[in-house]
Amino acid sequence: MKSYKKQKGITLVALVVTIVILLILAGVSLNLVLGENGLIRKADEGRINYTNASEEERGLLNDLSDALDAYASGSSGSGSGGGEEGPLAEYKQNSMLQSTTNTTIQVSYGQGTTPVTIPAKYKVASDSGNTADEGIVIVDSVGNEWVWVPVPNNGSLEGILYTAAEIIEGTSEPETNDEPETIDEPETLDEPVSINTGLLSGETGVITSKYSKSEIITGEFINAPDSIDTPILYSLSRSHPGDITNWREPDLVTSYDTDERAVTAGFTNLTNMAETLVSEYSQMIASIEQYKGFWIGRYELSGTVSSPKVKKGTTGVNEDLPIRYENWYSLHKACKSLSADTTKASSRMIWGCLWDATCNYIAEGGTYSITDSTSWGNYSNTVAVTGSNENWKAKNIYDLAGNVSESTQEAIKDYGRVIRGINYGGINQYLYTVAGRSRTNPTSMINSTRPTLILLPTE
Repeated sequence: MKSYKKQKGITLVALVVTIVILLILAGVSLNLVLGENGLIRKADEGRINYTNASEEERGLLNDLSDALDAYASGSSGSGSGGGEEGPLAEYKQNSMLQSTTNTTIQVSYGQGTTPVTIPAKYKVASDSGNTADEGIVIVDSVGNEWVWVPVPNNGSLEGILYTAAEIIEGTSEPETNDEPETIDEPETLDEPVSINTGLLSGETGVITSKYSKSEIITGEFINAPDSIDTPILYSLSRSHPGDITNWREPDLVTSYDTDERAVTAGFTNLTNMAETLVSEYSQMIASIEQYKGFWIGRYELSGTVSSPKVKKGTTGVNEDLPIRYENWYSLHKACKSLSADTTKASSRMIWGCLWDATCNYIAEGGTYSITDSTSWGNYSNTVAVTGSNENWKAKNIYDLAGNVSESTQEAIKDYGRVIRGINYGGINQYLYTVAGRSRTNPTSMINSTRPTLILLPTE
């Protein structure tokens, strides 16, 4: 018989003690790993600290890049203002491109100052002017550039940019009849008339509460006879929407605007086009009343309608030339895709009244004539790359005079949209004016355009 008397093993007490010890060790280990000061918490803190350090390093590198850019700009002498020094230096930092809020600053303008609001995701360009008179320039992360146009006002632009629409009520003129009456009939009252000056052309029934003022800036030389040796300013005036015999905005062009073409311009149909023109016009007025100005493209629209840009041309290839071979509808849509932050600012084709405001701004100080821009415009009979000549610049805005005629949103009669600036090959000296205007049907493909950047009003 086998004996177990001398065999060794663990007792129940020893087993219990071992299990207790293991549980204690497990608790300590879990606390080291998962506790408030555990390994996972420490690892997470390390990750956060690394991320913060990386962001700080990136910021320092951006500042270094800004400094190098500013030094390069300052040593090359390009642009006005420029350099890292000066009152706008802090707004030239790349960190501005990450901002999610607008920044309003005060800059010198004339004998005083004016507010300039920099939209979110923009910074002041390295070659910007330091005053509004020189031309404040901003740029986004992809290089599109804009210049601030001040429009001083006391909170209302009525009589400056627009006229309030109204309903004119009265009675029709009685008919005159030189023939003697042969039948004795009872006298009838004249028919009442009611003219809504805000009713747009066509059958959409869309109404606007305001439209561009009747006075058009001087400098119009349309149809001036070639035999005249001295300039003659032809008087023009805008009428109200719906008057298809005259210049006006906002309005439709009834002989050309259709549902299909409205879709090409980025709308859903013709009625939506009319409604959007009205709402965007009113929004533009409210914006300028609040911010005292607007941003205009520093250059003519270039690139393609599917990939437009507002940049200085560098290569001389077709995409550095102003877009020309597209109709008004395609250009209108292209202008709407240029805002870096659509929650703060909206890019749009320029309105006729804003072209006038830009001309007024350029004329301030007397350096640039808007009734004869031959000294600072491209009338060389050859279209040029955008921004290619420093002599074709006024207050940091390039090629506004000459180069390529630029389409606006202004309507003329029932068949055209207004073009401004005239092109590189003016017919005669009377067309060599940035304030001049002409017209073209919106399906023609010979003109470019210039977008504006409208700050979205908050009031």
